[in-house]
Amino acid sequence: MRFNPPPNWPPPPEPGWQPPPGWRPDPRWGPPPTGWPLWMHDVPAPQQTPASPQPPHVPRPEARARLTGALTSRAWISVAAVVSALSLVVASWVYFGGGPGTTNGGLEVAAVSMDSVVEIPATTRSTATRGENAPISTPQKTVPVDITLKNTCSMPIIVKEIRGEVLHFAELPDCGRFGGGPAVLSASFGLVIPTTFRDDARKPTTTQIAMPADFVVEPGSVGRMEVTFGPETQNSSFVKPNIMAVKISLVPDVGEPLLIGTAGGVSQVQDVVHMAEHESYFARPQPADCNRANLREVLKVTRSSDVRSPYLTQMEKIYAKYA
Repeated sequence: MRFNPPPNWPPPPEPGWQPPPGWRPDPRWGPPPTGWPLWMHDVPAPQQTPASPQPPHVPRPEARARLTGALTSRAWISVAAVVSALSLVVASWVYFGGGPGTTNGGLEVAAVSMDSVVEIPATTRSTATRGENAPISTPQKTVPVDITLKNTCSMPIIVKEIRGEVLHFAELPDCGRFGGGPAVLSASFGLVIPTTFRDDARKPTTTQIAMPADFVVEPGSVGRMEVTFGPETQNSSFVKPNIMAVKISLVPDVGEPLLIGTAGGVSQVQDVVHMAEHESYFARPQPADCNRANLREVLKVTRSSDVRSPYLTQMEKIYAKYA
């Protein structure tokens, strides 16, 4: 069970926070919306190895069927389901009393946040030796963009596509000099950023990315989706976090694309956890210039983002402390 605070309450003090026994919400926050599920079941999908020869920014056809299947079973409160290939968590519930006569308006953004942590399928492959090395299943944690949509018209609205524009991307050098054997990580992000290795760093090969969807928001209701984003591949054995700012928009079956905003994220939560646990590595005199350079890159992402991962904020504080 996962605690699911409504959009009119303050965000939890930290990602993954769970209320302690006897906890009560502050009365000043007001009641949650009618029918809002304060607790949600996360149903993990079967893990699978991402298909390496596939174009990274075009999800596999079977992923569309799995997403559609997760949405066709309607209920008063839908159980959240994690779709591995798209990394999309969906839930819907009745939120406000719109009637059949409501014809004005359309799809609106009710809330956007980046407060929770989800686990997505991933594999790691060693590159220390030449030849084919079998990938190993290594699920990764990441912070999704949590989007709540509201349908104010009298007809269902279907989100057919989720688009992203990569505004900034950087693979940061290992300022802590943690080292480790070379390995490549491939994770099943929803919006996948194709990358190539150039000038001693991983760089995106395109700024335009997209994924298909079939997400229905019923009339007079709201729907919630969590969209993950990250690089096609990244370093695994070094603390070389990938940071990025991605402008996200949704394409409905009617009307113009709906802009959600720009999200700032870190590809690997574990990188930041490792940095926080070994801060003394960054206090050495040698990496001061490295810390300053990385801080500049992090600030480019945070300053261009409307919402951002709390791990990006934590990373900024570590680099700023030792820059």
